[in-house]
Amino acid sequence: MQNQDDRAFSNLAIKIGVASVIGLGALASGLFISRRGRHLIKEAMEGRRRTRLEDRALDALWGDRVLGRREIDVDELESGTLAVLGVVRTEDERRRALAIAARTPGINTVVDRLQIDAPRRRTPPVSSRDVREGAERMLRHVRRPAKHPAGREAPPR
Repeated sequence: MQNQDDRAFSNLAIKIGVASVIGLGALASGLFISRRGRHLIKEAMEGRRRTRLEDRALDALWGDRVLGRREIDVDELESGTLAVLGVVRTEDERRRALAIAARTPGINTVVDRLQIDAPRRRTPPVSSRDVREGAERMLRHVRRPAKHPAGREAPPR
């Protein structure tokens, strides 16, 4: 009888263990997949403790489709005053970030410490064929020295 009880207990322990692993995997993958989850994990790894107002504002900013991809942070300067800092790409993104922060319950004043850094355009790759064709066009347009009426080249000017 003791042997059957031990076997039943072992099976139950295995089932609980497997369910726990599946649950933790789902939780972890959900955190890693979402932008908010990745930000939350980064915050936890840095060990930063945030105020309730900072949490609310960041949650709203990270939830934005575009702003959630930017390096934006907030800092509660004093009760009801929030500084929004980081880097955005356009003036429109700046305005939107400040508006989202201002709509956060409990925020009376928003201090703008955002910087605009427009993305740099990458030049398209150039193939060797394009280089060769460009060189040939340039060579066709190079002025040839003028011939003197007597058949000699004219002296350089």
